[in-house]
Amino acid sequence: MVNTGSTPVVVHPHYHYLLVIGDDKSLELWNTFMNKRMNVPAHESAISALAMSSSTKIIASASHEKSLKFWT
Repeated sequence: MVNTGSTPVVVHPHYHYLLVIGDDKSLELWNTFMNKRMNVPAHESAISALAMSSSTKIIASASHEKSLKFWT
């Protein structure tokens, strides 16, 4: 994970993707190779945290609705 100040960013070490918190309830998946972005609806309320396991490459997002989601 990269800390950009107020917006958490997850960088995958083997792929050309960045994952950032989008408009409160969604995640934005950026393909840095093709310079394209995809908006992924993720939670019912504002996303408060984003992290990736370096060993499993599973991504976790948490929100103010007290939910935790795992992304593979």
